[in-house]
Amino acid sequence: MKIENTNNTQTIEASQRQNNKIIQKPAPETEKNKTTDSVDLSIEAASKSLKSLPISNAERVAELKSAIENGSYKIDNEKLANNIIASEKELSNTG
Repeated sequence: MKIENTNNTQTIEASQRQNNKIIQKPAPETEKNKTTDSVDLSIEAASKSLKSLPISNAERVAELKSAIENGSYKIDNEKLANNIIASEKELSNTG
Protein backbone atom coordinates (compact mmCIF):
# COMPACT_ATOMS: atom_id res chain seq x y z
CA MET A 1 0.00 0.00 0.00
CA LYS A 2 1.41 3.31 -1.06
CA ILE A 3 0.72 6.41 1.00
CA GLU A 4 1.21 9.65 -0.83
CA ASN A 5 2.12 12.81 0.96
CA THR A 6 -0.45 15.33 -0.18
CA ASN A 7 -0.39 18.96 0.85
CA ASN A 8 -3.74 19.40 2.62
CA THR A 9 -2.53 22.06 5.04
CA GLN A 10 -4.53 24.77 3.33
CA THR A 11 -7.72 22.73 3.64
CA ILE A 12 -7.01 21.92 7.28
CA GLU A 13 -6.22 25.54 8.14
CA ALA A 14 -9.40 26.77 6.44
CA SER A 15 -11.42 24.20 8.35
CA GLN A 16 -9.83 25.25 11.65
CA ARG A 17 -10.56 28.94 10.97
CA GLN A 18 -14.17 28.10 10.23
CA ASN A 19 -14.44 26.07 13.46
CA ASN A 20 -12.93 28.91 15.48
CA LYS A 21 -15.47 31.35 14.08
CA ILE A 22 -18.31 29.05 15.04
CA ILE A 23 -17.01 28.51 18.56
CA GLN A 24 -16.21 32.17 19.26
CA LYS A 25 -19.45 33.59 17.91
CA PRO A 26 -22.24 33.53 20.56
CA ALA A 27 -25.76 32.99 19.38
CA PRO A 28 -27.40 36.42 19.02
CA GLU A 29 -30.69 35.21 20.49
CA THR A 30 -28.91 33.95 23.60
CA GLU A 31 -27.43 37.36 24.37
CA LYS A 32 -30.62 39.30 23.62
CA ASN A 33 -32.95 37.04 25.57
CA LYS A 34 -30.75 36.59 28.60
CA THR A 35 -32.87 36.54 31.76
CA THR A 36 -31.91 36.31 35.38
CA ASP A 37 -33.81 34.76 38.25
CA SER A 38 -33.50 35.80 41.85
CA VAL A 39 -34.79 34.56 45.16
CA ASP A 40 -34.89 36.58 48.36
CA LEU A 41 -34.32 34.20 51.28
CA SER A 42 -34.23 36.80 54.03
CA ILE A 43 -36.30 36.56 57.17
CA GLU A 44 -37.73 39.99 56.44
CA ALA A 45 -39.06 38.83 53.07
CA ALA A 46 -40.58 35.71 54.64
CA SER A 47 -42.18 37.77 57.39
CA LYS A 48 -43.70 40.20 54.88
CA SER A 49 -44.99 37.30 52.84
CA LEU A 50 -46.63 35.66 55.86
CA LYS A 51 -48.16 38.92 57.05
CA SER A 52 -49.86 39.36 53.70
CA LEU A 53 -51.62 35.99 54.02
CA PRO A 54 -55.04 35.98 55.68
CA ILE A 55 -55.44 34.04 58.91
CA SER A 56 -57.67 31.12 58.03
CA ASN A 57 -59.20 30.75 61.48
CA ALA A 58 -58.76 34.07 63.28
CA GLU A 59 -61.21 33.12 66.04
CA ARG A 60 -59.28 29.95 66.95
CA VAL A 61 -55.98 31.82 66.84
CA ALA A 62 -57.36 34.46 69.23
CA GLU A 63 -58.61 31.73 71.60
CA LEU A 64 -55.23 30.00 71.69
CA LYS A 65 -53.35 33.26 72.10
CA SER A 66 -55.56 34.25 75.03
CA ALA A 67 -55.23 30.83 76.68
CA ILE A 68 -51.44 30.91 76.37
CA GLU A 69 -51.25 34.46 77.77
CA ASN A 70 -53.44 33.73 80.79
CA GLY A 71 -51.83 30.33 81.49
CA SER A 72 -54.93 28.21 80.91
CA TYR A 73 -53.62 26.45 77.78
CA LYS A 74 -52.96 22.80 78.59
CA ILE A 75 -50.96 20.43 76.41
CA ASP A 76 -52.21 16.86 76.02
CA ASN A 77 -48.84 15.09 76.19
CA GLU A 78 -50.19 11.72 75.01
CA LYS A 79 -51.91 13.26 72.00
CA LEU A 80 -48.77 15.25 71.17
CA ALA A 81 -46.56 12.14 71.42
CA ASN A 82 -48.93 10.11 69.23
CA ASN A 83 -48.97 12.86 66.60
CA ILE A 84 -45.17 13.05 66.60
CA ILE A 85 -44.92 9.27 66.15
CA ALA A 86 -47.48 9.30 63.34
CA SER A 87 -45.63 12.13 61.63
CA GLU A 88 -42.29 10.30 61.89
CA LYS A 89 -43.84 7.13 60.46
CA GLU A 90 -45.30 9.09 57.57
CA LEU A 91 -41.94 10.75 56.86
CA SER A 92 -40.06 7.44 56.94
CA ASN A 93 -42.49 5.95 54.40
CA THR A 94 -41.99 8.77 51.91
CA GLY A 95 -38.20 8.82 51.90
